[in-house]
Amino acid sequence: MENLNYEDFTDAYAKGEESWISKEQFYEVKGLLTSGVGHETYELLKFDNGEMILVEFSTMPEDGEFKVQGIKIIPDEMKEFFK
Repeated sequence: MENLNYEDFTDAYAKGEESWISKEQFYEVKGLLTSGVGHETYELLKFDNGEMILVEFSTMPEDGEFKVQGIKIIPDEMKEFFK
């Protein structure tokens, strides 16, 4: 993101999804970037009963497979954030 402009950034998204972040939001997020950044890999699981869990995977796959590093149950007050 730090080396991209807004147009290059939106080109990386599937057709129809390009407008999820406005140009102003893009540059606001870009302004938050620092040289020390971490990368985490998560998967959100949504169940039919409305429950959600966030699964954290190891950032370096072992033998080509990612390993689960942690699981968090999403509290009710945070579920709206993921919709």
